Amino acid sequence: MGQDVVEFSIEPKSFDEAMKYADLIAKSTLVPKDYQGQPGNVLIAIQWGREIGLKPLQALQNIAVINGRPCLWGDAVLAMVRGSGLVEDYREDFHDATFTATCTIKRKGQPSPIVRTFSKAEAEKAGLWDRNTWKSYPKRMAQMRARAFALRDGFADVLKGIAVAEEQEDVAANNGPALPPPPEPPRRLSETRTESPDPTSEWEQSLKFAKTLEELATLWTRLAPATKDGFYHTLSQDQQARVLMAKNTRKQELGGNDNDAGGA
Repeated sequence: MGQDVVEFSIEPKSFDEAMKYADLIAKSTLVPKDYQGQPGNVLIAIQWGREIGLKPLQALQNIAVINGRPCLWGDAVLAMVRGSGLVEDYREDFHDATFTATCTIKRKGQPSPIVRTFSKAEAEKAGLWDRNTWKSYPKRMAQMRARAFALRDGFADVLKGIAVAEEQEDVAANNGPALPPPPEPPRRLSETRTESPDPTSEWEQSLKFAKTLEELATLWTRLAPATKDGFYHTLSQDQQARVLMAKNTRKQELGGNDNDAGGA
């Protein structure tokens, strides 16, 4: 006769239980130092976790208190957003020539991907480049910044206003100004239902995010076939310049030359 399996959980079910739980956790050395001996901080972190969908121990491991503000580490931010079921596509890139990190995320129901970048020039302007962490892991730090901008701008409803720890660490260390606001808010689905799609923008985005020179060449051949009966030849000069610039920029990023990915 087998033994019954009893599920064990110390997740508090009431305020009194939460107070006892916080006091117990604060006495542990297995939690971050922000919470050791600080049952009040433990309780607040647990509540923050409940509001954004993290269980108590997940909250204590992923929520940091920086400059008196609860923040979520970047990997946990990405996990929450990807686990929300709202992500259609996601990708991160790094352009060595300009030392620019890019984060691209496509939200279900939105017409265009959200693209955010962070470069060495921006890090220098913000006073970050000479910090020890940036010296040790410059690409990683730039990528985390690009990621934070993209996820905050596109998934504020998932994150519910909680700050990203990597950003707040830099702000606190530099005693610098608050982080800049989003460059443009994500468009509401209701604002796009009556709009016609913009094929020029769609081609521009496709060219910008081609993964290989071969893919870029295929896209360009479809857009501007040699028979001159493709979509490209129906565009105005300004529109042609836009897609041509997108193709040439991406070709350069992929290490191509004048004989690659079409010669238009």
